Amino acid sequence: MRTRALVVSILGLTIVLDGVSGLPVLRAQDAGDSPWVAGVLESDRREALERFRRGNAHLAEGQFAQALEHYERAISRWGHPTIRYNMVICQVRLGRILEAHHSVERALRFGAAPLGDKHEHAVTYRQLLAGRVSQLTVSCVDPGTEVTLDGRAILRSPAEQTIVVLPGEHLVVASKPRHLTFTRKVVL
Repeated sequence: MRTRALVVSILGLTIVLDGVSGLPVLRAQDAGDSPWVAGVLESDRREALERFRRGNAHLAEGQFAQALEHYERAISRWGHPTIRYNMVICQVRLGRILEAHHSVERALRFGAAPLGDKHEHAVTYRQLLAGRVSQLTVSCVDPGTEVTLDGRAILRSPAEQTIVVLPGEHLVVASKPRHLTFTRKVVL
């Protein structure tokens, strides 16, 4: 049987996955008492597994957008950490750094058990992606104030919110009826 090697590089680190056999294993019969299985119907697990397999076939061919589409559909049925890990590979290759950062955090949520030998790779992705994003913490104590970041509502005070964003210039706006609007550019 002919296999293809998939080479994934990010910030100078290269990870080689040896064809489909090098991709993480996901089984529909994962232990029912595992937190990533709890409450997921068997029919949903089977559907997710089929989407996962289709995604893996595209991933092995270097078709990252198509693979990601299958993984996203699989995740809608079963949020298994291994599916999320494969999403990270695609998202990085497609330059979707914020999405990859979110996916790797979700993939590592339950530790090493669901990822098996890919756990170390996921931890490496987390470390590398952490260097490509910034965190912004916004807090406001004046009740009824709405705060937006780059035009998207992020909190209504009193509250505090930490948001992961790409480095660069961002616009924070705080507004409240019958008050002056506060606007500040921040560079991260």
